[in-house]
Amino acid sequence: RELGQTHTVILSTHILPEVSQTCERVIIINQGRIVAMDTPQRLTTRLKGNERVFVQVAHPVDGIEKALKGINGVTAVEARDRSTFEVECALGADRRTDIAAMAVQRGWGLLELRPMGMSLEDIFLQLTTSEEEKTDDA
Repeated sequence: RELGQTHTVILSTHILPEVSQTCERVIIINQGRIVAMDTPQRLTTRLKGNERVFVQVAHPVDGIEKALKGINGVTAVEARDRSTFEVECALGADRRTDIAAMAVQRGWGLLELRPMGMSLEDIFLQLTTSEEEKTDDA
């Protein structure tokens, strides 16, 4: 990182967490062609298409998933189990304050509320996996 302050350093690796921690710009090459070139943060924003929020409550009750879906700007809710949820919101629609207010008002006992970003590995797979491969894996 220090050397990169005054020099251009080219790092070729498949260890993507290392890239996220050391590189300011990323070039992703697939079958000899550049498919993306930007900062990891801008690649994430460009590719994810929505905001995802992780929600965990202490007192799970029936109807949490339905209630979360009723928040304006929430496009989908995926229950991992009775107390943890992934809430998908329209891009640019940060609904964490609405989710927190609902959890407090309804006595769910909010334990965790955090944005979920795409990892560089998620971005790499999205850019380099063909539609046929995605369908075959399903």
